[in-house]
Formats: sequence, structure tokens, C-alpha cells
Amino acid sequence: MAIEMESREPIANLEEFMREQLEQSEKNLIICIGNEIRGDDAVAIKIGIKLTESIDNVMIVHNVPSNFTGKIVKSQPDLLIFIDAVDIDGLEAGTITQIPRSNIASSGSMTTHYQEFGDFMEIIERELGYEVNVIFLGIQVKEIELMQSLSPEVEKAMDKLLTVFQNLISLP
Repeated sequence: MAIEMESREPIANLEEFMREQLEQSEKNLIICIGNEIRGDDAVAIKIGIKLTESIDNVMIVHNVPSNFTGKIVKSQPDLLIFIDAVDIDGLEAGTITQIPRSNIASSGSMTTHYQEFGDFMEIIERELGYEVNVIFLGIQVKEIELMQSLSPEVEKAMDKLLTVFQNLISLP
């Protein structure tokens, strides 16, 4: 599930931030990570399911993104957008934050979803033969107990992120 690290600031204007990132990308891939039976940890999976109704550059990888390394490489992205539930001290439930790649790669944080992020990205880039831009969007959890539904705060964040992606997808 969650990445435990020091507090990060929420994204002030999520849609503007994402628009800037997507405008610089020729081919992006959205990777949704989560566990459907652990409450708020399912948020990225639910986002991925909704996004696949509109776009085809979404990959739902559940708990183990490294199992999808071949498919990620085959898509030849220049931008990877990871979406996952996070547990960061000091953030309110439902806060959407962008965690810099360097902080994830150097934090030594392990999650139940994937191997050490730096190692994972090193494998991806070695196979691609080039460096990939990475955006890691984290949604602060409230509850991750087994068999729970999304908390209202996280559901609101999910709706906000879906609206942002839908607005950007519909741009000319």
C-alpha cells in the first residue's frame, strides 16, 4: 500500500500541473496501483477502471507493477504517470500530492505494491534505452482495512482526479 515518508505539499492547481506535464509528452502511460480489498488503497484501481472507459493508455497493475514491466516497455512512453494511495504524515485524507521521483527513489521506501521504485525505474529505462519522465500522484488514505469501501475524503479526491483527466482528454 502506502508510501511512508515526510510530508509533501498538495498540488495547488492539479489541472494546470497535469496540462503542463501532458503538453510536454508525446506518449504517456497512466499506471494505476492498488489493492481492491483494502479500503482507500483501491482508489487508483477505481480511477483506472473509469479512465479505461475513455482512453487506452491506462494500465491497472494492482499490487505488483513490476509484473507489467514488459507491457510498460512495449508501450514506449516518454511520460509515466503513477497513481497510488499514500500514507504521508501531515497530509489530510483525500489530499492529492505529487511526489518527486528522486524522493521515492532515494527514500528506500518499500511498499506492498512494488519493489524499490528506483530499481523498478532503472529496469524500465534500461529496457527502453532512454530516461522516462515520471509523475507520481499520491492520494492520502484514511482507511485501509480489509473489505472497506473508499472513505468520503478519498472518493472526493478520486472524482477530482477523474474530472481533471476527463477535461484534459477532451482538449483539442
